[in-house]
Amino acid sequence: MIVFNGCLTGAAKKYYIDKMMKAGTKLLIILFSMTIPFWVFFSLKIQVLIEGMCTILVTILLLPVVFRLCVSKKEKERINLKKVSIKDGEIKAISEKNSVCNNLSKVKEVRDCGEFYDIVFPSIYFISIYVCQKDLLSTGTLEEFELLFGEKIVRCNTD
Repeated sequence: MIVFNGCLTGAAKKYYIDKMMKAGTKLLIILFSMTIPFWVFFSLKIQVLIEGMCTILVTILLLPVVFRLCVSKKEKERINLKKVSIKDGEIKAISEKNSVCNNLSKVKEVRDCGEFYDIVFPSIYFISIYVCQKDLLSTGTLEEFELLFGEKIVRCNTD
């Protein structure tokens, strides 16, 4: 069992929050894109197809900016990881707002970014974000962690 216990701080927190914001933006764009057939139908009905399509395009382009502006500092603190545990072939991340659990066999790679690890899953799991700050390790050792992931560990450039 390996446990990283405590809230992320510094570069790890900044990296995690940024990655969560990108994942949230992707989700919003996917959900909004699913409504495009409705907007096309509605635009055809009121005979403003070109204006309607331009509006949809501008909305999709502005979604990332609007999403980042709407997420408060308090909300960012709520999504910050409090605990990451690896046990029995599963990895679980817990924050004040939610928890995510995945099978370790699905891990694509583990990025060693100096003071933290970023555990990366395939693109379909874009909401599964695990950042393990090295100095928050409370159970197990970094050697055990690196042995567990072996060949999947990739060193990040810190330039």
